Amino acid sequence: MADVELISKKRLNAGTHTYGPYTPPSEASHIKLVVDRTELLSSVVLSWRAEISFDAGNAWQSFVGASAIGGEVIDPTTGLPSVVSTVERDLPGVGSADRRLRGDLTLNEAARLSLILTIT
Repeated sequence: MADVELISKKRLNAGTHTYGPYTPPSEASHIKLVVDRTELLSSVVLSWRAEISFDAGNAWQSFVGASAIGGEVIDPTTGLPSVVSTVERDLPGVGSADRRLRGDLTLNEAARLSLILTIT
């Protein structure tokens, strides 16, 4: 369906960076959060997460999250360096126009990266 740039590729300071809320299309059934890790130094530790609301943003609950360290990561299926880290999950509430997503990305030190939401 669509890729949404939640945090555009730029240098972010250490700390927590928020995004959203975002309204996924009512027919969307799956999301993937993708961090571009091409410029992450090995000293970088990051985590990213999403919360979901089923009532247009009045109440929120934890939905999906992940963490990673910088440096080169080898994809075990290809044997090649991976340029992204991802976390994905089926999106409940298909058909609802009241779903919302929001979240954050936390860094232990400044880094240049982006966060993309892929919706299917």
